[in-house]
Amino acid sequence: VATVRRMSADERERRLAEEAEKRWRDARGAIAYAWDEGLAKGLLKGKAEGLSEGLAKGKAEIVRQMKSSGLDAATISKYTGISESEIDSIAFLRR
Repeated sequence: VATVRRMSADERERRLAEEAEKRWRDARGAIAYAWDEGLAKGLLKGKAEGLSEGLAKGKAEIVRQMKSSGLDAATISKYTGISESEIDSIAFLRR
């Protein structure tokens, strides 16, 4: 009888330990997944912001060059799609 009780207790402890380990592995997996998802979203956001900033700087440089070549804001606006007021502010900033 004592041997059966000891075996039952050992089996219950083993089962509890396995369940605890499973919960720990599940939590660790969820954290790793969330980390990877957050990292991926952050990288995409950073790339998009960098691309947007680069395009804006490129447009500003083109406007400056066109303005320094003697083109008026209306002509520059026609070819770039940038408003005349924005062209004037870009040309005013001069880098």
